[in-house]
Amino acid sequence: MRAVGIDLGGTNIKAGAVDAQGRILERRSIPTGLADGAQAVIARMAGLARELGIEGPLGVGSPGLIDAAGGRILECPN
Repeated sequence: MRAVGIDLGGTNIKAGAVDAQGRILERRSIPTGLADGAQAVIARMAGLARELGIEGPLGVGSPGLIDAAGGRILECPN
């Protein structure tokens, strides 16, 4: 199993892949590209997950208010 974690930042999107024991297998970072809009940022995040070979869980960290039950970010300063 290969899980991926993504950190959405105002400047960069950072991501890493870990194995079932939590060992880091790979790390990547790309520009966030906020000026391109939300859909482009989401596409970049998904692309990173695919590049890292996601096979299992995906975790995403984002600043701001999160509606965990609804599965969405309510307010994001980035």
